[in-house]
Amino acid sequence: MELNDFEKSVEYTLTFEGGFSQNPNDPGNWTGGEVGKGALVGTNYGISAAAFPDINIKALTVDQAKDLYKKEYWDVIKGDDLPFPLSMFLFDYAVNSGVYAAVSSFQQVLFVAVDGIVGPETIEAARKFDQDTLISHLATFRIMRVMHLNASFLQGLLNRVTKLLLICGENLQTVG
Repeated sequence: MELNDFEKSVEYTLTFEGGFSQNPNDPGNWTGGEVGKGALVGTNYGISAAAFPDINIKALTVDQAKDLYKKEYWDVIKGDDLPFPLSMFLFDYAVNSGVYAAVSSFQQVLFVAVDGIVGPETIEAARKFDQDTLISHLATFRIMRVMHLNASFLQGLLNRVTKLLLICGENLQTVG
């Protein structure tokens, strides 16, 4: 059975977001969203204490994480309305950096009004844009946004984005 675009996107994101982490140097692991602010709860399957402070992160199952991915990320970025693999790139960006950050960068690349909400104008602009160029520019914005991270987090993100660009490129060749 072939996976749909959401399932393909989740499969990729889970290769980087699997399992429980409670690194005290990661702002996402704190309920206050900043190192030392709030309680150090952790992240599980990419679901962070900063984004979901009321969820029992440690007990979260992969199926519960997938439900949150669908409702809180995929549906919010309008993944079903965007071309694949752009939808996969934007989804992974949203899980990793937050929906507002991902969508705002996306809108800047598209030269549309930046409001952090994927609406009809954003979708229309995305469909008209060359997909390879759009994904490349979005990757640049994603990397530039996190250049302040410490070396271990930055290297992990660079590896993640590089792998995702390769996967997107392969998918664009099969679609185009």
